[in-house]
Amino acid sequence: MQRSTHNHFPPALNALLTAEAYPHTVRAVELLETHVSWILLTGEYAYKIKRPVNYAFIDMRELERRAHFCREELRLNRRFAPDLYLEVCEITSTAGVARIAGSGRIIEYAVRMCEFDRNAELDRLLEQGAIEATELEAFGCALADIHAGLPIADPSQPWGRPSQVRDLILANLAECAQLAVVQPRSAELNSLLASLESTWQRVETCLMSRHTGGRIRECHGDLHSRNIVRRGNTLTAFDCMEFEPAFRWIDVAGEVAMLLADLDARGHAGHARAFLQGYLSQSGDYQACRVLALYKAHFALVRAKVAQLHSATAPTVAVQRALRAELARLVDRAMARPGWRSGSPRPSARWCCARISNENAGPDSQPMHTRVRCRTRVSIRRRPAPSCTRLSPAAPRMYWPAVTMPSWTRALRIAPIASASDRWQIALASTCDSSTAMHRALCCMSGSRSASVQARMRPRPTFGCWSCSSRASKRFGRMRG
Repeated sequence: MQRSTHNHFPPALNALLTAEAYPHTVRAVELLETHVSWILLTGEYAYKIKRPVNYAFIDMRELERRAHFCREELRLNRRFAPDLYLEVCEITSTAGVARIAGSGRIIEYAVRMCEFDRNAELDRLLEQGAIEATELEAFGCALADIHAGLPIADPSQPWGRPSQVRDLILANLAECAQLAVVQPRSAELNSLLASLESTWQRVETCLMSRHTGGRIRECHGDLHSRNIVRRGNTLTAFDCMEFEPAFRWIDVAGEVAMLLADLDARGHAGHARAFLQGYLSQSGDYQACRVLALYKAHFALVRAKVAQLHSATAPTVAVQRALRAELARLVDRAMARPGWRSGSPRPSARWCCARISNENAGPDSQPMHTRVRCRTRVSIRRRPAPSCTRLSPAAPRMYWPAVTMPSWTRALRIAPIASASDRWQIALASTCDSSTAMHRALCCMSGSRSASVQARMRPRPTFGCWSCSSRASKRFGRMRG
């Protein structure tokens, strides 16, 4: 988003640059420009007007089309930021003078929003070092809750099918190959094509499983750090993708990958890890780890393509250079993905850390945001207590074996799924006679070549019901064998 020099602003709308054009008090008007919109900042409110552009992915030359996209923008963004997006306004003209919500002939439409401080946008907070990784983790949790309530794609629609995903990725790569800044790197892009093809084939079955399992939803569609703002103490996403359904009817894992690719390209891997941790722990969608590498490469190239569009309309040479540097950085990030290149060995080690003692099982039990974690203690707390008759009076109810068993079993199921991610950690919450056997089983199932156990074992604790404890020992003994 750049400050406009007014070169592209229509003369018919020039009156909107004065305070008299608005039905509320305005001290000054500032005009910003993107590749598809003009944004008028008035102090209290911002007005977003669609530009009459025609790109390969959008045609807004007709007024009715622009009105439609304004209504779509309001509908889509109120799912993520209901207090930020207010209404669609008519822009009218009387005697050749444009007004917001006037009484003359309708000449344009605008989305009215609450104006916010641009220094509170996530990209600027990251540049200034003014945001903690924990805020990204909280945002990941909030995004998972929003995703859970979004419409699910009809199975008859092509959105999210493996073939459609492949076509989008290859088409995007072909378009990026035409960018002048990357043409000298055609050989590298050709190798990336082979890598993307190989990775797609590897996860094709998983993609189909996610398509049929309800993971394709009407998402944000353009989730990166410039489209997230801190309001109060909360990060809020804005500026959804309104003009192309194929860009927003996507796998929720693709939505997560968009922000991960952007954060990685900016050099904030710790914040990226925190965001992913929050999303996975809240949604339980650990299967997403298998497809993140593919989606991250794809969306890094999407962002590179958008950076090229911005650089073409940038008002100054300095801005153009900055955008081209960003484009090159995003292409470099795409080249670093996907993790499984053709002929490359898989990572030599897996991480599976079992935390045995209760004192060490809390949220600060490991250095924060260095690994993706599955904390069994969280899921244990969410489970109801069993109806047992023979109880140990010293046992905390949440650690009865009948309660902890489902969580540990779930951890065993997750381990081989999540081993596709860069680093993995499963944090066990409590002590029991079979903790060592449980740890060995997890290491085995996750393919670990190295694992660490940090434990302060109590002398033979007895938790819960005697019969449940006996069954647990036998079951974990079988897993170990």
